[in-house]
Amino acid sequence: QLEVVDRDDLPPAAPTLLYVRVRDDQAPVLDYRTRGIGSLVTANARIPGVLKLRDDHGLGAVGAQYRVMSATPPENGEKPPEPPFEAAAVDWLGELQVGATEAELELVFDLQSLMKDPDPNSALNKVRPDTLLSLRFDAKDRRAPDANTAMSDVRTLRVVTREKLLQELRRRQSEQRAELERVLQKEIEARAAIAEILSPTASHADAPRAKLRVEQLARQQNALGKTAQ
Repeated sequence: QLEVVDRDDLPPAAPTLLYVRVRDDQAPVLDYRTRGIGSLVTANARIPGVLKLRDDHGLGAVGAQYRVMSATPPENGEKPPEPPFEAAAVDWLGELQVGATEAELELVFDLQSLMKDPDPNSALNKVRPDTLLSLRFDAKDRRAPDANTAMSDVRTLRVVTREKLLQELRRRQSEQRAELERVLQKEIEARAAIAEILSPTASHADAPRAKLRVEQLARQQNALGKTAQ
């Protein structure tokens, strides 16, 4: 409340009131997605991705973590202990603007930086075929004295041989070709249906039915476009 009194000792009819609402400082929100790859990679792959961050009062810092563990379950059937995450030397293609409330950073994790032996199948390499590679990202905001921290979901990829990856890519290519052929067939059928629809005047008794059919075909075209994309 602000009160002002003039030289004649006259205050205002109503003092000025200011209201401030106190809110909790929320932790950052992270969303990481790999780009252009599936769930299988080779031991010397470059893994591209994009990290989206959001914070209510401004971002402070961001970091990358990775973990490698065997993809083969032990013979005793027990779940093996998960190794800890460690810092990942990713290549950031953009710089985080400290204090920004939103950010979208592109990055690449080059697995060759982890290779001790040029042979991808060598046992000297931590990342090699028949292992699981997990990626995670951490972020801090600028709250003082203790910053809020948050983690992204863990993205786990299976490391396979080059031959296994090519086999999987051929399978996916075959499935996508078959899907595109189904889209093409539906497109041909839709064109035939459009050709059979009459264009009655607005006052004609068949006008509502023709309009409904065109709207149905329009929704189908929209769905087919998303599938093709």
